[in-house]
Amino acid sequence: MDELRTQLEGYADSLFAEGGILSRILPGYRPRSVQRELFHALIGSLLSGRPLLAEATTGTGKTLAYLLAASLYAVLAEDKVVVATHTLPLQEQIVNREWPVAREALRQLGLPVPRLEIARGRGNYVCLRRLFAWAEPILTGHARGAGTPYVPLAVELVGQAPDLKEGLREEFAGKIPAEVWEEIRADPEDCLYHASPYYDRCYVQRARRRLAEAEVVVTNHALYLTDVARTRAGEAGVLPPHGRVLFDEAHRLADVFPAFFGREITLGRAYALYDEVRRRRRAWVNHAFPAEGERAHLLYLLENFFVGFRATFGEIARRVLPSSALEGSGSDLPSGGIEEGERAGRLTPPFDVPRHEREAYELLRNFLTRKREEFDASDPGAAGIRGFLRRLDALVQDLEFFLGGEGGDAWVYGWSASGSEGRRAAPTEADAFHTSSLDKGARVTSSAESQDRNVSPASEGVTFFARPLDAGEVLGDHWEKVTPLFLSATLAVAGEVDLFAREMGLRSYSTFLAEPPPGTFGQLLYIGVREGPFPPAGFRAPDLHTPFVTEKLKEFYPYLGGKVLVLFTNFRAIEEVAATLSSWAEAEGVELLAHSPESSRDDLLERFRRASRALLLGNDTFWEGIDLRGESLRAVVITKIPFPNPRDPLVAALAARHSGGRGDEFRSYMLPKAIVKLRQGLGRLIRHETDRGVVVFLDPRLFRRSYGRLILQSLPRGAWGEVGDVPAFFAAASGERGSEAGDAASSPV
Repeated sequence: MDELRTQLEGYADSLFAEGGILSRILPGYRPRSVQRELFHALIGSLLSGRPLLAEATTGTGKTLAYLLAASLYAVLAEDKVVVATHTLPLQEQIVNREWPVAREALRQLGLPVPRLEIARGRGNYVCLRRLFAWAEPILTGHARGAGTPYVPLAVELVGQAPDLKEGLREEFAGKIPAEVWEEIRADPEDCLYHASPYYDRCYVQRARRRLAEAEVVVTNHALYLTDVARTRAGEAGVLPPHGRVLFDEAHRLADVFPAFFGREITLGRAYALYDEVRRRRRAWVNHAFPAEGERAHLLYLLENFFVGFRATFGEIARRVLPSSALEGSGSDLPSGGIEEGERAGRLTPPFDVPRHEREAYELLRNFLTRKREEFDASDPGAAGIRGFLRRLDALVQDLEFFLGGEGGDAWVYGWSASGSEGRRAAPTEADAFHTSSLDKGARVTSSAESQDRNVSPASEGVTFFARPLDAGEVLGDHWEKVTPLFLSATLAVAGEVDLFAREMGLRSYSTFLAEPPPGTFGQLLYIGVREGPFPPAGFRAPDLHTPFVTEKLKEFYPYLGGKVLVLFTNFRAIEEVAATLSSWAEAEGVELLAHSPESSRDDLLERFRRASRALLLGNDTFWEGIDLRGESLRAVVITKIPFPNPRDPLVAALAARHSGGRGDEFRSYMLPKAIVKLRQGLGRLIRHETDRGVVVFLDPRLFRRSYGRLILQSLPRGAWGEVGDVPAFFAAASGERGSEAGDAASSPV
């Protein structure tokens, strides 16, 4: 091992030195001490198997550093490495921009080049069997009226599908409507495997074979966590066995992992089981129940189960939800990030409610179990029934877990309405059917249902959930098998990574915290507004801050000019500011782009890039994961310190847990999380060491509350000034550096 370490670390001189390999490959490459030091830290962790928490700011070349370290380790240690990112743009950057450089560097070192592959979820691939099954009735004239408009599309898809390179949705020449893709995409719950006549040509199986042969696999956080969750449940995963996983944008993991390992109970899940058989949406139904009479009996049993489940669900809703949730009065609306019309709350199990679905569940399960025994184990009908029973059992088990509070204090239990919880993430590929037609108002018509009086119509939009609070409980055994390396531009708060380590369930780890190289953030100019109203403390508190923000944007924009990104923490404020600014923006020739729940982030960014003068008002997703280089962005305006929403049940439970029972949830959890997100927002501005830009703070709490000192000390290096300094700042020669004063020297603390 020592010999291998010496060999790997020795390559650093050849790669990163002045006039070295990277200098020859990349025009304008400048050696960075941080990049080289990060490479050494990564190699040490990869070889020792000790988890690593590494922070390196944007512009230090960290992506290329970890890709080179992972590739060298994979080749020389003969171990697979998975690289997981949070955003697709970074995944594309790795494959299209960084990997060609790393590949050429390894060639110039005289080493074998590892095979790199991208791992995608099944839903990204077309299933030939499902495609032809969908297209046949349309092309033969046997489809119902709704299928007629799809004739040209069916001809086009059937003609292209067999000759695609990888079978991905984006490889098709035309745009495929979402409702059509849902019918023809690969579905793990509708796979016939070897029994499929198209198995030899299956794009998913081809992808699996490529992944099995790869040494470096690039994927995303969602697929990686989904894969871990599936394998923990005894199901087949997508990713090949591997010894190391490297998470970039790792700060996001703590926020999303609970959704992938949690339990969710909705009426939509129960209805989806009924609808799957009623519409014969998956092939197993026809294989196992070709006779109409037997299928009708199955539908009858499913209908009774759904009606019973719906009654049980109604009992829970009636007993544990506040009356405002069922009546829609809004009196329990939380403040902060959850919008008007969306309600959520924390619950304390156990819940003693009548179980109306139990008898119907046993009858349904016994019927399906007997039917499964009529087939060979490898028969598509038997496989389909097994999968259906697994989904049925999972629903009932999740219900029992929630009602009994089986996770104890390590889990949080709660409810959400109007989709506020459901929009976080879908725990598994198979859970895509949770958003069913029932949640859009469809109902099962039956005499039994007409007698159900226990459920309020409002509860049909409710989700009951249980979420794990301790990543160590659900990921601890995985970290023992696979060494994780976590990288981000924003992991630490005041030089400490303890909170993130606790969030990830790590007890032992190494750290690498890099100071920004001189000049990297020397071209930042900070402007702070100290006087003005504070943001409202709650949903119903008087809001004097949003009108204040509007007036400051009109006052400051003539100085800022060009393209300005304005970051908010809720859509309500964006809507109000956009409405007030619209006439001003039109008169000034400024394109006003307002983010809304219905708008496309990519479309807004494309319009923003094309504009010469624009204000982009963005909510949560604009705080990170977007790349606006150079003149694409001149300034970022922070309207409000992005504290987590204290009324969110998961946030409140995590804050209490990380305070260690001391009751200091704000400083131990809420403040550090706000600092990390704030630093992410600032990272939209400086993407390269030659970038320069202005940051404007419109939240006076930053300067008038004691916690503002810690926030200011955590900011990247930059100079402080007044709005009148902006023209001179941008007029400075491009080769001239901004103030090199550090945080403590130049900040207003």
